[in-house]
Amino acid sequence: MLYRKLKSTFLILLTFLGTALVLTGFVTNTPPLVPDAYAAPPSNYGILGLWNEGSKTNALVGTAIAQGTQVTFDVNVTDAGTLKGFDINFTFTSSQIAYAGSAFGTVSNTALVSCPASAGCLLDGLSVLRNTNVTGTGGNSYRLSLVDQDSAHPTISGTGILFRVRFRTVLATSVSGIHITSSSTLQNPASVPYTPIDGYIDSNAAATANYNIAVSVATTTLVRPVSRFQTNSTSPALTVTLSASGTFPSSVVLKAWSLPLIGSSAVFTPSSLTAAGSSSLTVTIHGGPQGGSTTTPPGTYILALEGNSTVSGNILIKVAWLKLIVKAPAAPVYNISASRTSFNQEAGNWTTVTISSSLLSGANDSLSVSSDCGTVLSGGTCTFSPPAGVYPCALSGCTYPTAAFTTLMNVSSLTSTTLGVKYIHVLITTTGTYSQSAVTMPSETVIAGSLQVDFPLVNDAKLKYVDLNANNHWDVGEPVVYDGDNSATFNAATQALKTDTKIKFVDGNANGHWDLGESVVYDNNNDNKFNTGKFNNDTLFYGTRPLNNTALAVDTHLKFFGLGVAWASLNSVVYDANANNLFDTGDTNLYGNTLDIIVSGSPANLAALKTDPLIRFYDPTRLGYWLNSSTAYDANNNSLYDVGLTITVTLNKTHDGQVSTVVEGNRGFAYNGVSLTGAAQLRVNVTVTNGGTVSDTYTVNATARTVLKNDGKIKFRDANGNGIWDPGEMLFYDNDNSGTYSAGDTVIGSGTPPALGTLISLDFNLVFVDSNYKGVWACSTLSGVNCTAGDAVVYNPDGDGLYDTADVVAFGTTPSPGILVAQTTVTLAPAAQQVVSLAWDPGSLPRGYYTIFGAAAPVVGEFVITNNVGSYPINFLQKFKGDVSGDCKVDIIDLSTVGAAFGSSIGGAAYKANADLNNDNTINIIDLVLVAGSFGQSC
Repeated sequence: MLYRKLKSTFLILLTFLGTALVLTGFVTNTPPLVPDAYAAPPSNYGILGLWNEGSKTNALVGTAIAQGTQVTFDVNVTDAGTLKGFDINFTFTSSQIAYAGSAFGTVSNTALVSCPASAGCLLDGLSVLRNTNVTGTGGNSYRLSLVDQDSAHPTISGTGILFRVRFRTVLATSVSGIHITSSSTLQNPASVPYTPIDGYIDSNAAATANYNIAVSVATTTLVRPVSRFQTNSTSPALTVTLSASGTFPSSVVLKAWSLPLIGSSAVFTPSSLTAAGSSSLTVTIHGGPQGGSTTTPPGTYILALEGNSTVSGNILIKVAWLKLIVKAPAAPVYNISASRTSFNQEAGNWTTVTISSSLLSGANDSLSVSSDCGTVLSGGTCTFSPPAGVYPCALSGCTYPTAAFTTLMNVSSLTSTTLGVKYIHVLITTTGTYSQSAVTMPSETVIAGSLQVDFPLVNDAKLKYVDLNANNHWDVGEPVVYDGDNSATFNAATQALKTDTKIKFVDGNANGHWDLGESVVYDNNNDNKFNTGKFNNDTLFYGTRPLNNTALAVDTHLKFFGLGVAWASLNSVVYDANANNLFDTGDTNLYGNTLDIIVSGSPANLAALKTDPLIRFYDPTRLGYWLNSSTAYDANNNSLYDVGLTITVTLNKTHDGQVSTVVEGNRGFAYNGVSLTGAAQLRVNVTVTNGGTVSDTYTVNATARTVLKNDGKIKFRDANGNGIWDPGEMLFYDNDNSGTYSAGDTVIGSGTPPALGTLISLDFNLVFVDSNYKGVWACSTLSGVNCTAGDAVVYNPDGDGLYDTADVVAFGTTPSPGILVAQTTVTLAPAAQQVVSLAWDPGSLPRGYYTIFGAAAPVVGEFVITNNVGSYPINFLQKFKGDVSGDCKVDIIDLSTVGAAFGSSIGGAAYKANADLNNDNTINIIDLVLVAGSFGQSC
C-alpha cells in the first residue's frame, strides 16, 4: 500500500512562529508545526486526490481547452478520520500549465477561485495558523500548508474539500500531470496515512492517449465469516472495464486503494491491460473474532479503483469508485431450556437444574449465564457450572441447530427466605465476540406500555394484529389493534361518537369541564348526583368511586360509541377532545371495549386483523378486558411477562421444629452428690411448636454447658508479639494488676518464671471456670510462685462465655463440653404447640456455674434449624455438697442454717430453699445428715 507521511523537520521549527487568523484567501508563508507520529485512521487509509467538479474527473483529457484557460481542481480528502491541518505539495510541467491561484475559504471577487462551505469546503470561515503558500522555483510546483486553530472547531472532518487550486494552460496543446508529492501530509495532529490520486490535463482536441474506467456495480457488500480460518470474496467477481477514448495507452496498471487495513485484499485478473477490455476484480475479507489480528473490521469503505499509465512522461490516472460494505456476522439466535421449569424446595435446601441452549443461527459468540436468584431468593444463590462458554462448532463453522451448551444450575435458598412461589429468571448473554452485537435472550417483547418482570398476563380475544409477512403469528414491528367490534378489520375511519346526557363527571376542581383523573359515571336516574343504594346504583366508568350523593356535572365532550341512542353496558365511553363526533387522535377512551383502537404501530384503515393468543395484557384492576393496558408478547406461553427463562420455585418448610421458651420448673440450683428422686427432681419446661406442614415427632432435650468467667488479672507473656494468647505461652495471675511480672504474682502452671518487670498482656478471651464460687480465679495448690492446681483457664475464641470442644484448656481440668441432663419425645401436628416438662437429677453434675439449654433435635428433612434451640436458657448453680451458705466450705454456719429451719416446709415462714438439700419441700433430718456428712470439708 502506497501512503505518504510527514518527513520535514523544518516544519517543526517554524510552527512556533505562526499566528492565527481567519482566512478567506491567500496568506503569507510560514510552515506549520504538526508532530509526526504516523497515526493511521482506525480501519483504512484515507484518499487525497484532485477532482474537477465540472467534468466529474481527476483527469481532463481531450476537452479542447483553449490556450490560457483556467482549470480548477478540488483537493479532496476521503475517509481520513478527523484532521488538524495539512501540508500539500504539487509538481507539474510549468511549460504546459501554470499555477493560477488557490483558496480554502470564500473569496468575494468572482474573478478569483473561491472555496465556500456550501460547496463542501471544510475550512471556510475558520481561524487557522499562518501557513505556507508558495510556488516553487521555475513555477513547476505549488505548496499550501496550514493548521486549524479555531477554538469552536478545533478539528475538521476527514472527508470533504481541503482547498481549491487553479491552473492555466500555457500552450494551445498543453499536457501535464499534477502530482501530489510524497512530502505531502495530512495531520491530526500526527501524520495520517493516505493514498494520492494525481490530476492530469491534456488540452489536445485529440488526446495523446486516453481511456475511461468503470466498475460493474457501485456498491458491493461482504459479510465477514465467523471463523478465523475462513474468508469471503465477491462472487461473482466484479468487472472493471477500460474503454478507449482515442488512443489507448501502451499499458494501464490496475490498483485498488483504501481497502480495510486488516484482513483484506483486492486482486485484478489481469492486473494490467494494453488495450481496451475488462478485468475481474475479487475483493476478499477475512473472518475471526472482533479485534483479531487478521479480522477485517466492519464498516463502509470508499475504494478508489485506479488505472495508472504513463503518457508522454506524465502519469495519467483514471479512477472508478466502489463502495465496499463489510458486515460483521449475523448476531446469534439461540434457544434456552431447562431440565425442569418448576420444583418445590425446602427453605435452606438446594436443587440442581440443567440449563441447555443451542445456537439456531448467527455467529458463535462467547456466552455467559446469569440469574436474579440473589434478589428473588432474598440472598439465596444460583451458581452455574460452567458459568460461560461457547456453542460446540467445528473450526470450519457451525451446523444449525448446534449441539447444546449445557450448564448445571445449583439453586440454593436460605432458611430465612420468605416462603411461597418464587420466579427465577435465567439469562444467556452473548458477548459479540464475532458478531460485535451483544444479545441477551430470552426477553419477551413489550408491545405497548411498561411492565415489570413477573407481571401476570391475560388474554382478550379482541387484541389482534396485522400480519404483514403472512406467517400467521405476530412479529416485532407488526401493528397491534384492539378490535372493539370484533370484525377482524381495523375500522379507524367509521367510528362515530354519540351523546348521552346521562354520562357525567365529578368536577373536582370546579372548572366546568372534565379533566384527566376526574371520575366519570352514568347517572341512571339523571338526578345529577352519584347514587349507590338499594334502589339505584349509578355506573362508575372511570376514576375513583365518588361518595354517595356527590354532585355531578355535564361535559358535552363525554360521549359513547355503540348501537342505539343511549349508552349500553360495555359501550366505550370517550372524551372527544376536538368535538368532531369521531374517535380519532387526541381522544381518550375511558371505558368499554367496543372501539377499534391502535395499540401499537400504524395499521392502515380496513387492514385485515388476525388473532395470536400470545398477545396478552396486564389487568391489575381485573377489569376483564383491555383498556389502554400494557401489552406484551408472551413468547413462552406461561402467562407472565418474562425477561429470561422463568423457573418457578415453591419454597416451603415441611419440617420445622421451633423452641420458643425454656423455663426452670422449680429451682435453679442443686448440690453436687445429692441425688434427687421422684417429685424432688428439677424440671426444665421447654415450649415446642411444629412450624412445618406435616406431623412430626421431636426429641426434646435439656443440656448443661459450663459457664466461663472473666478475670482481668489473668494475663500472658506475648512471646511472638501478635497481641493474642497462643498455646504454650506462659500464663500469670497479675495480683497487683501492674501489667508486668512482679513479686507476688502467680505463674499459672509449670515453668520457670521470667525476670521481674517482664511485660505481661491481657487477652479477654482468656477466661476461667469458677469452681470455687469466688468470682475471681483461684489457685488451690501453690508450689513457690507456680500454681499447680486450681480453677481451669480456658481460651474462648468465639467469646460466647460457654465451654465447647473448640475452646483450648490452657490450665487445669478440662470442663464438660455439654451434659445431657434430660430428654423425651413429643409428637405434634402442624401448627401445634406444647410445653414439654423435662425432669432431671443433678446429683452427678460437677460443682460450678452452668447454662441449661432446651432444644428440639432436627428431624429428617428439616433445614431451618436456627430456631430449634430456645432463645432464653436457664442459669444454674451446682453447689458444693453441704455448703448451704455458699462460701465453699461446710461449717457450723451451714448446720445452724439447717437447724434454724428444721421442721419447716415450703410456704412456711422458716423455710429456706437452700437448706432443703434434697428438694423434698421439707427441711428434716435428711438435710441435717447431708450437711453433717460434709462437715469440715471445703472446695
